[in-house]
This record gives sequence, structure tokens and C-alpha cells, in this order.
Amino acid sequence: MYSEATTKFSEAVGFQPRTFRTGSCSANDSTFPVPEELGFTSCSHSIPGRNMANLKSKWVGAPHYPHFAHAANRLLPGTMDLVEVPITTDPDSMLWSGTHAQDFRVELFDAKNHRFMIEKMLRRERARAEPVRAIVTLTHNIFDYTDPSDFRHQTMKQMIRDFAELADRHGVNLIPSTLGEIADAHRASSGTGSREGSE
Repeated sequence: MYSEATTKFSEAVGFQPRTFRTGSCSANDSTFPVPEELGFTSCSHSIPGRNMANLKSKWVGAPHYPHFAHAANRLLPGTMDLVEVPITTDPDSMLWSGTHAQDFRVELFDAKNHRFMIEKMLRRERARAEPVRAIVTLTHNIFDYTDPSDFRHQTMKQMIRDFAELADRHGVNLIPSTLGEIADAHRASSGTGSREGSE
């Protein structure tokens, strides 16, 4: 299924994708080897803290930082050449009867609520020991962000302003990056042949 979808995507846009995320962040312990086998170099399957069995999306205990994927356990860093870049979540703020940790989904909250999480996550990432630190936002691909009167457009613009302001306040140097670029930075910081964790 992933192979067929990758082929269709490549034919439609004219290039081979490098990064892959499953719908609803659904995964099991056999998921990570598949995108690596298909030539992907990075993925973003995990949403740490989510515990939604109905979506096959259970990520309680998953790392909050970029790491090499594990071939047999989705919740552990491993030694695969595939880099997992988790969606940023706040495990202290659980939603939907405790099944989902708050994330930076643009349409989930207004800008004021996002601002509180932006400041908290900037502090968290600034203090993190890993050499590559990342804040990963997201949105569904069904909204028209070109309409300035739409609240999602307004929320996204305010989030960008808040990230810039709060990063300056906390001494964080923001570097806009794709998931693939974050994965490349993690791979480079680990050195050739070096991997986190063990199989």
C-alpha cells in the first residue's frame, strides 16, 4: 500500500518523497521498516502521549526528540538509518478524555492558547540535551489558508509572530526547516555510522 501511494505521489508531483507520515499517526511495531525499505530517509509517525486505540495510534512513552527509528519497537530509539521526527506535544495538557496530548495543530485552538504552548515548548527545547532540537507544528490539508478572513489563516499568522517574539525573549535561534532537513541534521550530528540506542 505504501509503495503504491509513493508511486502515485511521485508521478503526480514529479519527484520521489523523502519523508513519510501515516494518516492519524497510525502505526505498530512493524511500521518503521517499511518506509526505510521504500527509500524514505525520514518519517514523522509519532505523536508522543497520544493513546487512541480506535485510530491505531498509541504513542505513550515515545521520545519527544528526533531519533533513529527502532526496527521492532516504535516507542524506542534504535539503529535504523531512518530518522523519526516526532510531532511536538505537551504531555501535561491532555485532551479528549486523556487520549491525546495537546499539539500545535493550527485549527485546534486559537492563537492565544497556542501562545502558551509555544512559550512552554521553547523553554523545553532550549533545555534539552540532544544536539538537534525541533518544534514540529501541523495542520490538516483540507483548509484554505489563502483567505485572510478565515480564523485558521489568522491563527497561523499570529503563531508565526508569537514564535518569533518568544524565541527572541528566550534566546532561541529559530531555523525554519522541513522534516527532512531536521532528519539530515540529526544524522549529521550523530556522525557516520553512529546510531542512538540499540536494537
